[in-house]
Amino acid sequence: MGVRIENDRLVFSAEPVSKPASSPKKDDLLRCESVEEFITKLASALPAPGGGGSAALNAAQGYALASMVCNLTIGKKKFAKFEEELKEIREKCGSDADRMLDLIDLDEEYFLPLSKAYSLPSETQQEKEAKDRIMQEALATACLVPIETLHASFEAIKMLPRLMKISSRLVISDIGVSAECFRAAIESAKFNVLINVNMMKDAPIKEELLTLLKAADREYMRYYQEVKEYVIEAITLG
Repeated sequence: MGVRIENDRLVFSAEPVSKPASSPKKDDLLRCESVEEFITKLASALPAPGGGGSAALNAAQGYALASMVCNLTIGKKKFAKFEEELKEIREKCGSDADRMLDLIDLDEEYFLPLSKAYSLPSETQQEKEAKDRIMQEALATACLVPIETLHASFEAIKMLPRLMKISSRLVISDIGVSAECFRAAIESAKFNVLINVNMMKDAPIKEELLTLLKAADREYMRYYQEVKEYVIEAITLG
C-alpha cells in the first residue's frame, strides 16, 4: 500500500490515488453539489457517497478551518514574524482541502467495483472462483481512498500543534474543531478500511493494513491530545 513502519513509527510513502479513466463530468461531481444535495444522496440507498466520502469531507473541513485560522491571523502585528510561515500553511491547507474534495468523488469510483462484485453470479464452481478473485481485487481497491484520507489527516493533525502556537488566541477554538475534524476523518477512514480487510483472504495485505491502522492509532492520538489540552486550557475561564 506504499506505507511502512520504521522504528515503530508510521511512515507514508504512497503516491496519491489516481483518477480513473471513467471520471464523471464536472456537473456530475459530488464536490460540485450543494451541501443539501450531498446530504440527501448520503442518506439515500445509493452505494455512494458513503462512509469514505464522508471521511474525506471531514478532512476537507479540517483543512478549511486551519486555513481560516491563518487568514484571521495574517496581518496582525503581534504575529508579523510568523506571517510567511502562516502563508505557507494556508497554501498547503488550500491544496490539500481541494484534494480531499477530489477524494469524495474518487471514493465513489473506487467503491463501485466492490458494489458490483457482490451481485455477481456464484452458482457454479467457475463462477464462485471468478467472483472471489474479483471480490478480493475490489476489496483492496476500495481501501485506497480511505488510506489516503487517513494519511492526509494524520499529516495535518501533526501540523496543528505548531499552528496553535503561532496564531491568534481569538481563533484557538477553531484549531480545536479542526483537530476534531481530522480525528473524525482518521477514525472514519479506519472503519472503511477495516470492513474491507475483514473480508480479505490475502494475508500479507491484511497484515500490512492492520499494522498500518494500529500504528496510526499510536501516532495521531498524541498530537490530537496535545491540541485538545492546549485549546481547552486556553479557552477555559478562571
